[in-house]
Amino acid sequence: KNNRVFIPASLVDIRKTDPQTLLGQEVSFRIIRLQRKRGRIMGDRRSVLFDERAAKRAETLEKLEVGARMTGTVKNLTIDRSCSFTARQWVGSFALYLKDGGTLENCVNEASVTCKPSDKMQGGSDYTLNCFAGGIVARTDSSWRNVAQNQITNCRNDGSVTVDPADVANGSFASAVGGAANVKISRSANTGAVSNAKSRPSYYGTDGNYTGGLVGQIDPNDALGVKTEIIGCVNTGKVTGGCNVG
Repeated sequence: KNNRVFIPASLVDIRKTDPQTLLGQEVSFRIIRLQRKRGRIMGDRRSVLFDERAAKRAETLEKLEVGARMTGTVKNLTIDRSCSFTARQWVGSFALYLKDGGTLENCVNEASVTCKPSDKMQGGSDYTLNCFAGGIVARTDSSWRNVAQNQITNCRNDGSVTVDPADVANGSFASAVGGAANVKISRSANTGAVSNAKSRPSYYGTDGNYTGGLVGQIDPNDALGVKTEIIGCVNTGKVTGGCNVG
């Protein structure tokens, strides 16, 4: 009781962490050295965190099956340039629809993303199409007001993003995140070329095409109780569009 335990900085966490951030917290660790006569104890928190992560991974793998619905954080993934994504209405690399507190962290997309609606889709409810193309996510939103804010942190899109309709009336949103609502995008970047030049401005009878390096369109802050923020982000990719380019 009341013994002091020394944990080297290299054994504090799985990743490099400032030990000061743990002050006042109760943590679990493994005793790796004990000198009773001198009252010296050395601990290892890093190995405990590795064990906990491995146990969670094993538990998740047991539950995985085709069609299973899971919740969690997508992180530390890279989609390389040998991949590509194409769809007729909504298309994104890591997620089609991020909502209700969804989280992406430390993810990089190098693949091309293309929204290519067909002029043969006449007669259906989606003939006047609302297209979302995102190098990272097609769209973020909330299913209802006052839900948890979505998070996109330290992510980057290097792939091209293109909305390329033939002759279809559409309202389109192209960028790293096609349509942004109820999301905090921080420390993220787009370096890929974004093109929305061929789109026809006829979404609900208005000039409804929006093209941006980081986001295609942002819903007004606090609309329906949600909030959208872009903090510490940068775009270096070329952006071209038919109207509403930023």
